[in-house]
Amino acid sequence: MAEADEHGLARGLALLVLLALLAGCGGAGRVDPGPRPARVRVLVELAGDLSQFSQFDDITPIHWDWGLWLERDGRLSRLPPARPQQLSVIQAPRLVRDTVFLAPPGKHAYRLIVDGYVGLRLGWTYYPVSVARIDQRYVLDLAPGQEITLDPRKARPGHPPPAQTRQGGRAPARAQPTETGPPKRPRRARAG
Repeated sequence: MAEADEHGLARGLALLVLLALLAGCGGAGRVDPGPRPARVRVLVELAGDLSQFSQFDDITPIHWDWGLWLERDGRLSRLPPARPQQLSVIQAPRLVRDTVFLAPPGKHAYRLIVDGYVGLRLGWTYYPVSVARIDQRYVLDLAPGQEITLDPRKARPGHPPPAQTRQGGRAPARAQPTETGPPKRPRRARAG
């Protein structure tokens, strides 16, 4: 009986933690792109590596959560896709998407976040374990009605990929993506 109470208590605490996390993300919401939004096309093709889990009998299939987010005042707000579609808890061995998101014009920082995960069973509980991840930051200056394409498949290891834009038939311009993480310290010049 005491063991059943411990499991119930553990589940109750896990539920409280989940609710607290969801409440903390409550301000994230979605972005209102305005009357003449820019269109950001994102091409994603990613597969999870399950080879590290071959010794486990009880894992869930791969699930994917992904989207393009606007960074504003230290918060992330999800950009709406031009056509409604599922962006979370997508069950598939590979994530292949060609999606257009609507973004507000102007200079903003954006984050492309893709996470593929499996549930690994330990006792009575399944714990999410990441098997594939993209987290890239872009600083883009978008004009009303402008179209831009982000393709993380063309990234070099350790470098975010360039963004390509199309506006009024001109040649594609290059956006300057930036890496996530702490700022790098400038190098000091050596004397002599």
